[in-house]
Amino acid sequence: KTGSCTSGCSETELQKKYNEGFEAGKKYCMEHPSECGISSEGMSPTVTNTGNCATFDFLKNVLHIPCFNLGNGDIYWIDLNLISTNPVTLGLQNSGKK
Repeated sequence: KTGSCTSGCSETELQKKYNEGFEAGKKYCMEHPSECGISSEGMSPTVTNTGNCATFDFLKNVLHIPCFNLGNGDIYWIDLNLISTNPVTLGLQNSGKK
């Protein structure tokens, strides 16, 4: 099927559409962070590539980033709760120092 699904969509089709929307929102926020309310004032946050990838749990709506470097020498892990998909809004659920 193409276009939007209003009824009769399989769970797989709905998951695919959700993933497409989530990825589009994530890409937009990466390209336009200030328009998504993301500020790194005074810091230069980066996701450190250590071979561990961020994962999204669709049942819990949680994005887990296993390695986050705030630029001050400390490494953290963070869990972000998906609050909304339009616009994409994430909230800090949990975090810790590695």
